[in-house]
Amino acid sequence: MQRWIVWVVAAMLLCGSTVTAVAQGTTILTVMDWKINETEQTQKWFQYVKERFEAENPGVTVEYLPVNWEEVREKLLTGLAAGTAPDVVALSIVWARDLYEMGALLPLNDLIARTPEVDPRQFIPATQAYNQKDGVIFGITNAMDSAALLYDIDAFESSGLDSHPEALATWDDFVTAARRLIRQEAGDEITRYAYATGLGIEVFNSWLVANGGRFYDETLEKPAFASPQGLETASFLRDLYMTPGMIGGAFGTNAAMGHGGNWSPYFLMQSHPDLNFNLTSYPMGPSGHARGTTTWGNMSAIPSTSRNVELAWKFISWYTSLEGNIEMFRQLRYVNSPRLDFYQSDVWYEAQQEYVWMPNIPQIALVGGVYPFLRYTDLDTTVWAPLVVPALSGQSDIDTTFAEAQRIYSQILND
Repeated sequence: MQRWIVWVVAAMLLCGSTVTAVAQGTTILTVMDWKINETEQTQKWFQYVKERFEAENPGVTVEYLPVNWEEVREKLLTGLAAGTAPDVVALSIVWARDLYEMGALLPLNDLIARTPEVDPRQFIPATQAYNQKDGVIFGITNAMDSAALLYDIDAFESSGLDSHPEALATWDDFVTAARRLIRQEAGDEITRYAYATGLGIEVFNSWLVANGGRFYDETLEKPAFASPQGLETASFLRDLYMTPGMIGGAFGTNAAMGHGGNWSPYFLMQSHPDLNFNLTSYPMGPSGHARGTTTWGNMSAIPSTSRNVELAWKFISWYTSLEGNIEMFRQLRYVNSPRLDFYQSDVWYEAQQEYVWMPNIPQIALVGGVYPFLRYTDLDTTVWAPLVVPALSGQSDIDTTFAEAQRIYSQILND
């Protein structure tokens, strides 16, 4: 499959990368993104981007290709084979590297060299692990996501707990606070859980980073989650899971804390408008040296067959620029900029005073480790769900399971 895709890409490149004119002398720039119709606000945002780009580039029409998140990879591959791939595509960290290795994405190093505005050094460091390999950059980060620990300020304060974002400094602090937050009726019915979370990869990795561990080694080629720090993290999560009242419920309804991220306030303010909440990074573990979490960044890329490379780059470089990030924030009020300079801008300085949780988001992102993104689907379905989750929920031995899980994942990465 991979050799076939590379052959198709090579054949298509023979057609050239010059701007293609269509009827009436209009150039169509096609852009595929799963967020185009996500909400009414995102529809307005993408319409604004289209109108702005067309006004600045007479004779160009931006044509959007809305797509569901889970369909992006296959639709891009199908388009490459048929010669109908878009000029610009938004990519998840889950498939971006695989697509690059197939020859489906254009290397961007030369374009970046003449556009310092989108040099990787302009972005939150952890977001740059996903858009490049062996020095070749194949995507420009268009959004930042960072996992976070959500907490109910009123629940904390009514339980006599400090609600400062870093008051839970260690895992011991977390456990002590969690026990105080549990509410239980006389008939043993739990009316408020301490922590609403699953036992998925992102949750484990966030606690692992806070415990001084890494999911991969420094090369990002080999798994390292079965380390002493990883086993300690697994035992910690299992103890939480096995303690009645610790894990369960839903944050904002019947849980005082929850696993979420920088995206959570956007939705919580709509679903729970009266909830007085904040968010923070994960407290330091016994083997850690600082707080931690998981940070990642999806990206915009140019498929290798694009005939409108210069226009595609112009679109991406504005969309991911400081100006583009500021305008997106003004319109969406969604805090997901991956740019370091955004959090030094006057717009951010004024806006972060609106809500107690806003100033914490860049601080959380900066302590984030790498998301377990390599061959993610195989990792999740072949390793995590059938092996690791049962161990974390007390159904199998942690040491044995993690050694086997790491062995299998190593094989998957070497295939």
